[in-house]
Amino acid sequence: MVQQIINQYWGIVSVFLFGVVYVITHYQASIAFAKKKAITLMLAVEKKAEQLALDNGQDKFNWVCDKGYDLLPSVVRLVVSKPLFKTIVQSLFDEAIAFAKQHQIEKQNIDIPV
Repeated sequence: MVQQIINQYWGIVSVFLFGVVYVITHYQASIAFAKKKAITLMLAVEKKAEQLALDNGQDKFNWVCDKGYDLLPSVVRLVVSKPLFKTIVQSLFDEAIAFAKQHQIEKQNIDIPV
């Protein structure tokens, strides 16, 4: 019975499976693209903060979120919502802070002969 159904509707089943695989890979690729764009803008805003009249971290965060989301292609914006993009930017910032703190601790632990 199941074999008959599969044989009869193999085209529909294969299109459905292809669709599921496409959606999963497109989602992952969209998240990766959004992360790359966010990192690029985070570095750019640090360099140009004075020119952009951004005084504090919250202003920089808002600038990266607003400009970054606007720069995402529409195909990526179908998958990555603005709140999700803000979450991505915040997580990247948190990772950068953790990395910097870890690097600072490791640097302090190294005995430098004078």
